[in-house]
Amino acid sequence: MAKMKRIAAVPADVEFRLRNLLSAFHRVLPSLQLAGMPARVREIPDVRTLRFYTTAGLLAPPLRFDGRRAIYGRTHLLQLLAIKRLQAQGYPIRNIQEILRNASDTKLNSIADVVAAVLDKAMANTMRDPSLDL
Repeated sequence: MAKMKRIAAVPADVEFRLRNLLSAFHRVLPSLQLAGMPARVREIPDVRTLRFYTTAGLLAPPLRFDGRRAIYGRTHLLQLLAIKRLQAQGYPIRNIQEILRNASDTKLNSIADVVAAVLDKAMANTMRDPSLDL
């Protein structure tokens, strides 16, 4: 019988830099099984797209800044996953802004429809990857 690797619990106040946030998103993305993403929408966002999401009010402003580096948290990852889920369902940006405005983590998790263990594993693996800490 194969031994299962145990992932330590991820603290709720975990913090990421922008590239770490994108890495965690990439690790969770396959579990979302997004089908039917509109052709005009990129399935995998880049740094520029995340900055646009922040400017457009889809993604909350960073928790804080470490020098010039923005610091993001678990809520930001949930927001990003929820944005992609809603885009896959055909919602335009304007509607996504309304749906996600002041959304709690519970609501974001419900929209994103991601298994908590998958989310925690992605965050734990991203936190341990020093190559991303740019």
